[in-house]
Amino acid sequence: MSGELLSWESVKFKVYEREVEPPVDLHFLWDMHLGPDDRVLKIALREIRDNPHAYFVLGGDNLEAIGGEDWRLQAGDYDALPPDFPAQDIPRAITEQALALARHVKPVADKCLLILSGNHERKLKKRSSVDVNYLISEILKSWGKEVPTTSEEVAILVLKLRLPYKVAKHREYVLALAHGWGGGLYPGAKMNRALWWAGMFDGIDAVVVGHTHDLMSGVFPKYEIVKRGGKKVVVMRPLHVIKPGGGRVEPTYAVRSGYRPTQPGWVIHRVWFGRAKNSSRVLMAETILKPTGEQLL
Repeated sequence: MSGELLSWESVKFKVYEREVEPPVDLHFLWDMHLGPDDRVLKIALREIRDNPHAYFVLGGDNLEAIGGEDWRLQAGDYDALPPDFPAQDIPRAITEQALALARHVKPVADKCLLILSGNHERKLKKRSSVDVNYLISEILKSWGKEVPTTSEEVAILVLKLRLPYKVAKHREYVLALAHGWGGGLYPGAKMNRALWWAGMFDGIDAVVVGHTHDLMSGVFPKYEIVKRGGKKVVVMRPLHVIKPGGGRVEPTYAVRSGYRPTQPGWVIHRVWFGRAKNSSRVLMAETILKPTGEQLL
């Protein structure tokens, strides 16, 4: 099923599978906006490198990835580019940003589960005909590193967890991933929007939705109809809803527009087999927020 292209109401996405040994620490790095600042990305990748149980997903807007038509450049605002970069040399700026991200990913490429696209990559592809994620994939491939990438902004990630007992070989842990969208001024509205999107899918354990740079998470009941003993019954399963933060430390465009400030950082979603009260082994999960504001002062 890995890499199979599916669609739901005209939205295309692929299913990606990875067999892993629990416990697993899933690092969700959304909205890193590599270009003007790489500090959050460096901190996260260093922790991933040093953790033998760590894997990660880059969730879109991985690069600032702007084109010559971007209003920030037209207005003479160059905060979207590396310091002292000649803004008129946009084609090279795109390549340099892709190379920079590939260099960051290379030492931990075997831990990368997927690189999603975001609205920045989508706009760049539309305006400049550059598929940034494909470019990053080819750069890494030329260095002998294979990393799954997609030009889509949504995907299903299936972790095939090796079981510690012999009842079955694997237990699947399923995550619905989206780069994300706006959802209102207040955090509750943004969580509600992510929870609504999660309702489109049955059988998922967690949903990750970014774009707004908010760093927060919650566990909500999700009711599904399943067949048991030839009968349909309603069951409740816990659903982890995650807003994974972002890497923009000083987003001047957001300040000028009057957006609410957000905390830079990322999220770790930990999955492991524990023991329930009846001593049976059960799959457990928790979400750990990793704010980085104090480290960047």
